[in-house]
Amino acid sequence: MKNLRPLVLILTLIFAFMLTACDEGSYEDDYDQDETYEDEAPLTEADCYEDETYDPETQTCTIDIVCEDDAECDLILAELYTDDELANLEFYALTADDCLPGETYDPDEQTCYIECDTDAECDALAEEIYSDLDVYFNDSYNGRSDSPTAPASKSPVNTTTNTPDDLSNGDPDLPTIARYTLDGNLDITLAGLDDSQPDAQINQQRHQEIWAFLRQILPADLLLSDVSEYHIFTDGTEEILAYVSPLPDDPNHWLIGIDIADAGTTGKVNTRDFVHTTIHEFAHILTLEDAQVPPDTSLSAAEIEDGVESEVALACTTFYTGEGCALNNAYINQFFNKFWADVYYNEFQDVEWAETDEEYEDALLAFYEARPDWFVTEYAATNPGEDIAESFTYFVLQEKPTGSSIADQKVRFFYDYPALVAMRNHMRSELARMK
Repeated sequence: MKNLRPLVLILTLIFAFMLTACDEGSYEDDYDQDETYEDEAPLTEADCYEDETYDPETQTCTIDIVCEDDAECDLILAELYTDDELANLEFYALTADDCLPGETYDPDEQTCYIECDTDAECDALAEEIYSDLDVYFNDSYNGRSDSPTAPASKSPVNTTTNTPDDLSNGDPDLPTIARYTLDGNLDITLAGLDDSQPDAQINQQRHQEIWAFLRQILPADLLLSDVSEYHIFTDGTEEILAYVSPLPDDPNHWLIGIDIADAGTTGKVNTRDFVHTTIHEFAHILTLEDAQVPPDTSLSAAEIEDGVESEVALACTTFYTGEGCALNNAYINQFFNKFWADVYYNEFQDVEWAETDEEYEDALLAFYEARPDWFVTEYAATNPGEDIAESFTYFVLQEKPTGSSIADQKVRFFYDYPALVAMRNHMRSELARMK
């Protein structure tokens, strides 16, 4: 009964977590220690992962972790088991002709891979094989937006609009043209369509082409666990090309919105601006998803609109992102502590406390210009969330920087996480295949 092992493993891990945390008085839970979970096929020591310990009496694999709550525990477990395969998830099948020079074709898995023995060797070969992505980079590129004051990743709240229920995204400024839901294989199903829009904008085949591109370059495990909907919208050309947002009625899952006018109704999808923007927006999901930042649901939509500060924000001892209080080990909290903590609560307050749009723009521009080597783009100076998203985009699309500037250090920050390096290699390999 091999398929039962993941469930037994998770329950065993939670049990080990509770015993460890409770011994330190840091976690309380009504756990029935008399309750047992049995696997019809007992595990052997050979079944245990590298960080696990085998218990011959219970014939299970266990691991000791210390964390403050379930969310932090989930984050630690996710980092430990990032290499687990996804059950029943199909990926795009490749042919031998799809492989790049330096890759080897596996006909059984229908995929291309790099032959290597160590992580260091794999990373070095990947850097060489998937290099020359400058086709996606423009020297004049200034970030996700032409201005650091433009709206960033949207976080809409429930509002009353005239939008039909099957098209509502909670934001009347970004009206949805088509709404799709995702299934367990990341296929999309139409759930709502505004057929009053021009035929080119409601062309479902084009919607599918755009989604196929996103599904191919973005990590499937994160899409599967965190993204529930895909929306097509438009606010006109050269405005917001894409956005991501927690779902209004389900803050643990996100939607990805694409502007059909900016993505184009025909032609190739992988343009410079589209690649940059979608990777930037994906970085918001990566750094704000519930395993990194548990959603703050303590306020109603009306209270949020009135500017009420939540109890979660007031009690937060790490970085409060707006979506919630970041866990200590969360990417964005570590990034904040390393690059923003010293300035955020003093110099940056001139930006945070600006009362008018003009004051905000002036303060933000002054903050950026006072630190010319701190940010990879002007837009990155908007706030820590936009900074980490822009830095991640450069991490994916550029070679590893060797300079000593703060901006270069921010890009190198992601190399400290092997899972993110593997993610980068995957995204670069797919982009290189599309050049």
